[in-house]
Amino acid sequence: MELIVQCLQLPGWTQVGLSLLTFLIAIVAFWVLLLIVNALCRKEGVAKKLVHYLKLPTFVIFLESAAIISTNIFGFRGIAAVEQLIIILLMATLGWVLANLVRALHAYALEKYDTTELGEIQKRGVVTQVHLLYRVVLFFIVILTLAIILLTFPPIKSIGIGILSSAGILGIALGIARKPILLNIMAGIQIAFTKIIKIEDAVIVEGDFARIEKIFLTHVVARTWDLRRIILPISYFIDTPFQNWSAKTTELIGVVYLYCDYSVPVEAIREKFMEVLKFSDLWNGRVAKVQVTDLTEQAMRLRLIMTADDAPTAFELRCIVREKLMDFLQKEYPHSLPHLRYETLPSQA
Repeated sequence: MELIVQCLQLPGWTQVGLSLLTFLIAIVAFWVLLLIVNALCRKEGVAKKLVHYLKLPTFVIFLESAAIISTNIFGFRGIAAVEQLIIILLMATLGWVLANLVRALHAYALEKYDTTELGEIQKRGVVTQVHLLYRVVLFFIVILTLAIILLTFPPIKSIGIGILSSAGILGIALGIARKPILLNIMAGIQIAFTKIIKIEDAVIVEGDFARIEKIFLTHVVARTWDLRRIILPISYFIDTPFQNWSAKTTELIGVVYLYCDYSVPVEAIREKFMEVLKFSDLWNGRVAKVQVTDLTEQAMRLRLIMTADDAPTAFELRCIVREKLMDFLQKEYPHSLPHLRYETLPSQA
């Protein structure tokens, strides 16, 4: 205390010099601490991630500490506006530290599961959960930081207390049930745990085949085969029925329909079908069948089914099978394609 009083009695330029010296000491202390921590955390892991993400907010805390000491040197201690500004900056920086702590854990989790030997479906499920939980925690950190900052303003202090109190939390819960944006946030939390959609899932939404590209707290971005993006509220996947082609496995059964004349030899088509599949790298070798599924007045319908590892591969395989079999029928059995018959009767004399 005596040192502070003595500093207050020093000339203005001396006070400025002491203030600059304080900031210089803070910067040097930060870099010394950073070098020590980097020396202790040489290996890749969660500690190294934390150092990377917490470096900048920690530097700001050192500068804020120097600023607090400088306010004492210049005699600003006790001035309400200055003290409130310092508190706001400290609260905001602590919120920043918490947010970057979550970001570090998020980045570490993604790297860890990217190198694991989990199945593709399990890995995508974990990544989706990590992304959504990361966004939920960040949302609550922002709300909590704002509430604490509001406590520093006497006229609106009750708002901050209300947010932090149990009654405020109950009010938020009731608001979630009524507000579309907050309803989507709750839907995002539900999707994180139920895994009804995952990143890179193949889905049918709004009549389009698409892949889930990104999942946010309030909406989902789906990428169509022609690179359009369909933006859907995340509650869509809770309230609306949709098709998920890779919910449990990416493997799909592709189907091709052929309409042929009754004279076509089905066994010849079956043999050609198997030949096409065996010479294609797209077929995974599990299922291949040719079945007569319908007979109409003009043609019979053949259903050809085959399995592929995922939806794009199944689509390409179906296109190849159609092309090869149509070429085969045109060359070998041209009269077996659908056509109309008519017969002329001899005239009655």
